[in-house]
Amino acid sequence: MQRVLLLNQNYMPLTPISWKKAVGLVLGRGKAEIIREYDSVHSKYFNAAVVRLVVPSPDPYIIFRKQKFSKKNIFLRDRFSCQYCTRMLSMRDGTIDHVLPRSKGGKTNYLNCVAACKPCNSRKDNKTPEQANMPLFSKIRYPNINDTFFAAELPSEWSDFLGSLKL
Repeated sequence: MQRVLLLNQNYMPLTPISWKKAVGLVLGRGKAEIIREYDSVHSKYFNAAVVRLVVPSPDPYIIFRKQKFSKKNIFLRDRFSCQYCTRMLSMRDGTIDHVLPRSKGGKTNYLNCVAACKPCNSRKDNKTPEQANMPLFSKIRYPNINDTFFAAELPSEWSDFLGSLKL
């Protein structure tokens, strides 16, 4: 299945969407227009690579604050690396660590959880990073639009529209 890049009215990337959703936005509801098509033919009826909304949309950086908490989004945000030792992780081998432990009032949310390898998570135990002398590798933040594109192999037709993102 071919993915389609969805842009807002200002040509800012929002998210990759399925070709079916793109067809609905462009042909079904008239809420988007085709900006670029794939060089190679994927379908004789609909070959869009990039579509742009012609109706107002929310700020893409704010959309992610409302996104449901998930391990996948934590790992994408943290670039699949342990935030204590920088070891590369897989979804299966990595864990989620609460920076402020739950036993000390820490919440399960994007601003208190990081990706960690099992040895670092065990070593940190029920302490804060300062108490365990284990500083975080990067600043904790909400996932954002840039993280969506980190792990994916991106079509060349998208490159002009993703150039402003810091991947």
